[in-house]
Amino acid sequence: MIENKAIELTKKFNAPVAVVFDAIKDGQLLKSTGVEAASFKHDFRVGGEYSLEWTSAPGSVCRGRYLQIVPNQKVQFTWSSSGCKSASSSETTVTVTLLDHGKTSEMKLVHEGLDAGFCFEDHTAGWTSSLEKFLPGVGAVALS
Repeated sequence: MIENKAIELTKKFNAPVAVVFDAIKDGQLLKSTGVEAASFKHDFRVGGEYSLEWTSAPGSVCRGRYLQIVPNQKVQFTWSSSGCKSASSSETTVTVTLLDHGKTSEMKLVHEGLDAGFCFEDHTAGWTSSLEKFLPGVGAVALS
């Protein structure tokens, strides 16, 4: 039996929650993972699907669908990667929760169902890097 693990990361932004949500809505969170621009497809609505290919690993593809979208509060989507060494053995779930602090905001990203070992470690490094690149002009307060 494969042990499943979850990544939990938090990032604070010097921007209102609406700015952070709009960037997610526009696909910036997924693009911050290092996406081949021509491969990116993004239908931001419940039931809508996305797909992408990473520039760092040609042939490595990620697909999923949006499960829940609550403006300025929460976005949840499935995550299924293939063609890479860190692909999980099954579909996983990413939940992004936004907290409104007036002129600042906080994002909590939880990626559940990852296989323990290299899959978990590589996804942790990937999401950490992605959150560092997400909204570069806004000025992040901290990543934990």
